[in-house]
Amino acid sequence: MATDYALGRCGISRATFTRPSNTTTYTAGDVVSDSTNVMTFGNALKEGCGSIQSVLLLDSANQTLLLDSELWLFTVAPAVTTDNAAVAFTDAELANLVAVINMSVADGKVGLATSGAGGNAINFQGGIGLPVRGYQISNDIYGVLIARNAYIPVSAEIFTLTLGVIY
Repeated sequence: MATDYALGRCGISRATFTRPSNTTTYTAGDVVSDSTNVMTFGNALKEGCGSIQSVLLLDSANQTLLLDSELWLFTVAPAVTTDNAAVAFTDAELANLVAVINMSVADGKVGLATSGAGGNAINFQGGIGLPVRGYQISNDIYGVLIARNAYIPVSAEIFTLTLGVIY
């Protein structure tokens, strides 16, 4: 199987969302979302399998304090969708959890240095090498972004997350 991954094909899967039009501060443990959907990384797997190699988070704002977050990945979409509310996964939802990827502020970079809505920031985590098998033999992975610091957002801030996968 290791040979299959080493010789496998590379792919990317992207999910984008726009958070609500407010500037309400997040606290550690709050969901960052559009309040209507869990992120779907469509066709991130092939025949229900793959190995997540990297995550790139692009934030359309460059706040003074960058978002410190975790990306929680599931093989079945959890019900958690409410923006700026404390995360509360059920045992059944956690049974479908396949990864928690730290998107630490310490690893954040500024793409466009203009502060606030006029700038942007990125966070890249590489070398992950996490094998994933969908329990439902689905090719999709579902994600929830969770704040791990007090973060003051920009109104209607856009987040784009990209998974790099070998399958």
